[in-house]
Amino acid sequence: MSLNWQHISVGEAYEVWDDLSSSYRGSTFFHSKTWSEVLKASFPRWSPVPITLEFSDGNVLLLPLMDRKILGNIRFYAESMLPGVYGGPLFLRPPREQHWAALWSALNEVPNVIVQGNPFVEHMRFPGAPLRAMSTHVLDLKPGMSRILKGFRKGHLSAVKAAQRTGLAIGIASSIDEVNAYFRIYQGALMRWGKEASGFYPERLFWNLFRLPSYGQNLKLWIAKREGEVIAGIWVFYHNDHVVYWHGATDAAHFAYHPAHLLVTAAIEEACDNEFHWFDFNPSGGLEGVEHFKRGFGAERLGFFAYRHLGPMGKAFRLSGHIKQRMLGTCPL
Repeated sequence: MSLNWQHISVGEAYEVWDDLSSSYRGSTFFHSKTWSEVLKASFPRWSPVPITLEFSDGNVLLLPLMDRKILGNIRFYAESMLPGVYGGPLFLRPPREQHWAALWSALNEVPNVIVQGNPFVEHMRFPGAPLRAMSTHVLDLKPGMSRILKGFRKGHLSAVKAAQRTGLAIGIASSIDEVNAYFRIYQGALMRWGKEASGFYPERLFWNLFRLPSYGQNLKLWIAKREGEVIAGIWVFYHNDHVVYWHGATDAAHFAYHPAHLLVTAAIEEACDNEFHWFDFNPSGGLEGVEHFKRGFGAERLGFFAYRHLGPMGKAFRLSGHIKQRMLGTCPL
């Protein structure tokens, strides 16, 4: 049976975005309209322009997509999703090969595009084009916290117990001052990481996350305090059955208290209590030390792919972002 499809306008796409991201199995916080709006508010040169297709069999496809334009309104680069987080389409119903083919046909209209894969969607279909192998580390939360703790590396268990004995206070940031304290710790971490540092996110990104109406529910900044001072934090996002540890930083002067171990353990335990399926540590950018830390919680590697279709302008744009990070120490966005 032949399958026809048509584009839905961006305005109409906005009306169905939340429903699709809430109902599609495998959707993450990075696929949500909320995340795209935070990016728009934080990086005004980017705009959410989802590709949305309506099919003759009743299915609907929405690809979360952020757009960069030059010279007013000339589209030259797009990514699903920024900044290097999970992307890929959302479907109203389980897709067939023809639905995937329609997506890649529609993407041919975008001159330079990257689609980060989604490891939580089975059998994500990619065209015969250059793919980049990627991976994350995840914990299956279904066995429960007692079983998960048995999978912790001995050193991690010791670090958690040591942190508990020091009396660190673990909680959720509740004021902009605590968000600012976290940002100062992050700035110190960037200096410490040196050439391995990436992101260089501006303070306004964290402010915008904290000011979301869903803060405290769909996203939280977990913080560790010692004698009333914020010494570490992790940003955790919650969506459907997926929890992701997106961003974290620790004050180097307080490494001996192991706040990161205690923060992650507390977030895992809460996710278990609330019956989420996955605790995702997020890709590590190939940093072995970071991966070693994640494996210490019993996390296992989960692979996926990223699709790239870049012409000369797209490659130049990616190179400029790399230069901003590695040579200038600024945000590539």
